[in-house]
Amino acid sequence: METLAYLITFIYAYRNQFPFSTYGENLFLTIQNVLITLLIIYYFPHPQIHLTTKRAPSNKPVVFLASVLTFVTTYVLLIVPLPTLLLLQMGTVPISLVSKLPQISQNYSNKSTGQLSVFAVVSQIFGCAARLFTTLTEVDDVIILAGFALAFVLNLILGIQIWQYWGKDVRGAAKFKEKEPYPVEKAPPTPTPAHQHPAFAPVGPAGAPLPPSSRRWARKID
Repeated sequence: METLAYLITFIYAYRNQFPFSTYGENLFLTIQNVLITLLIIYYFPHPQIHLTTKRAPSNKPVVFLASVLTFVTTYVLLIVPLPTLLLLQMGTVPISLVSKLPQISQNYSNKSTGQLSVFAVVSQIFGCAARLFTTLTEVDDVIILAGFALAFVLNLILGIQIWQYWGKDVRGAAKFKEKEPYPVEKAPPTPTPAHQHPAFAPVGPAGAPLPPSSRRWARKID
């Protein structure tokens, strides 16, 4: 969803001939997100393993289909009428919400940001702030401004969550291990040798068991 929003914003600015300084990073962010998405699809584990070969089916056909879909979407955005493209650009606002709110909600529920990249989030915050400045000074377009403003707010929330939950995942994992440890298999009890069994313990003249030291000497004598 985030990649689609980047692509629409880039095509919209390009076709309206805005200065490249106001949308240039969207081109590189779109390429970056497309490559990451294709890598996720390529390395996605298959739920079932083939019964004969014992190997998971290849994801290359899905990667090829996703690549074709990306090129088709880009071509359609380049040829649709500008009023339609304007509506799509307005749609990037709810698309941004849909792409960010689930992660924000999951971070809040887990009280942890997991493996979320600090560098990526901080870069997005400063990038959106810079884009707000260039849009205000070089482009008179409220729709573009609203999209960047919303992206800035959502990325800022993610940044605050990273700062708030910093290190919580490590302590949570340690607490989980203390609470629910793996069961430890106990070694079976070592059987007592027959000559050491209490029934075979040497006894004294009156039938009372001998002390341990006397037992050892009695065994030696035997």
